[in-house]
Amino acid sequence: MIRSRWPVFFNALFLLWCAWWYCRDAGTGLLVVAGGLAALAWARRRAWPGTARWVVWSGIVLTVVCLAANVERLVPPDDALEESRALDRVVTVVFAFGVTALFFRPSVQSVTLAVLGGMPLAMTALGRPDAMPGAVGDAVPWMVGGTVALMLAADLAQRLTQEGGREHAVPGAQEIAWRVAALCLVTGTAFALRGPLELAIKQAQHQLHGWMLFSERLPKRRMADLNLALPVPHDFGMRTRVVAVIRSDNVPGYLRESVYLQYERGRWDVVKPHAPLVPSVVVGGSARRQYPRYLLRADTASVERRETWRVEIVAPRLLGGFCLPGTGLALTCAGAVPLTETNGSVTVHGPFPDAYEIEVEPRRVADTAWPRPDGDAAMYLDVPGPLVAAVSNWVEACAGFADAPSVDEAVRRLESYFSARFVYRLGLKMKAHPDPLIDFMARREGTCTFFASAATLMFRQCGIPARVVGGFVCSGWNPWLARWVV
Repeated sequence: MIRSRWPVFFNALFLLWCAWWYCRDAGTGLLVVAGGLAALAWARRRAWPGTARWVVWSGIVLTVVCLAANVERLVPPDDALEESRALDRVVTVVFAFGVTALFFRPSVQSVTLAVLGGMPLAMTALGRPDAMPGAVGDAVPWMVGGTVALMLAADLAQRLTQEGGREHAVPGAQEIAWRVAALCLVTGTAFALRGPLELAIKQAQHQLHGWMLFSERLPKRRMADLNLALPVPHDFGMRTRVVAVIRSDNVPGYLRESVYLQYERGRWDVVKPHAPLVPSVVVGGSARRQYPRYLLRADTASVERRETWRVEIVAPRLLGGFCLPGTGLALTCAGAVPLTETNGSVTVHGPFPDAYEIEVEPRRVADTAWPRPDGDAAMYLDVPGPLVAAVSNWVEACAGFADAPSVDEAVRRLESYFSARFVYRLGLKMKAHPDPLIDFMARREGTCTFFASAATLMFRQCGIPARVVGGFVCSGWNPWLARWVV
């Protein structure tokens, strides 16, 4: 069947426009293959038969071709989870449907398929943060305007070239003026409402991701002490809620939030940051706003390999400080100047920013991730007087712990001791008198805070400086958000 080439041309141009924006972050294999298929479809004067067999098998073949062309994005790296490329796989399959429509008779359905095939690519490119490769940045108006213009051109070309379409498809001057005015009004309204809509969507996201079945009656105080006398609920898992989400190529692992040094009567006193961080340089460019960058380590300049994590805070009320990895190099955030202390915890007086970025050294550094800070070493060796005798008994009960030739060997022996004789259990409330830790060591069951607290005092009793670090273990991946969940 002879067909007009104009609808094919504009549909192909729309698909290539969307593919070009999508492929700006990495390889252009999908764009090149789509260009070749579009040229082949435009060169054919005759459309493929519109039977179910042709539609199904041609769609399957072109889907495989597009998936093979976009293999660079579809196959995750060795150190990434399999679901980390789920979004790219979905948008590639949908894009293949739009390319398939180029080979059939131009119709309203073919224009719809082309638009549906290209829009996911365009939306994926628009959704990239400014710090990511291929981000649209300040070119958003040009991209959106070009996308809308090509959609209208493809629709108009199809209507003008169909049988009898020229009589009904060509509007008059007044109709064109009304359409242009309506288009300008819709576009202006969209840009004007972009800020309020983003704020409303973020608030809804915070509520959805921060939702929990049993809400706490008392809100968590900023940089609160760690009270071991409080009961731990049985349904602790049902009370957890999403605190933040992280965009990172690797598993974030343990994230430090607070540091505790002094223990007395079942309570660890939190170390409160007081020294403001000094901004080193203002980062950003024409594509995004400029935010101050704060160094977290003095040897940042000597680190050659680094990567950037973006942390989006969902429940700021539950945070005592910034969630930072032990290998953090620099912090970039808006708002008030962050405060720090010698142990490395960082917080801010006032509201947390909606998001912040961390420059991280992507390797395991067990020897330098938690260095002992300069200052009074006695603080890291202090054992409360009422507990000295009890802690000595705990040390003697752990075979070989006091006589360990090195700190690493002492750690291994204590881990073996806890693993063999203790049980992790929720829903317990330790006796406050004489001390919750004494009750924990007698019952030999409890939660991580008790294990960490007892181990800290046992290390101190043997002359090994120790402290309690509070934070989050981040290892959960959400394939739909493409984020790690804290």
